[in-house]
Amino acid sequence: MVIFVGSERSGQRVLASLTAWLGDHLKLRVNATKSGVNRPGDGKFLGFQLDAEGHTKPTTASLGRFKAKVRDFWNARRSQPLPERIAAWQR
Repeated sequence: MVIFVGSERSGQRVLASLTAWLGDHLKLRVNATKSGVNRPGDGKFLGFQLDAEGHTKPTTASLGRFKAKVRDFWNARRSQPLPERIAAWQR
């Protein structure tokens, strides 16, 4: 979950109150090593991050993994007919 607030101070306050609420009402523990308050451009969520203008973009690591997967699918040394390759890519 990602929650945006106006300042770091309000972010700390919201994090503390959500941690307490999740523990009290849902009996869930919030992992302190994975949770925190960051500026939007510093945080990553599900392989994406926000840039300075507020647009989402893939992180460098997830983009690299995607490019490696594309290279592997379209490797010319694979002896696979083009229709089969396209069907595998679409899956």
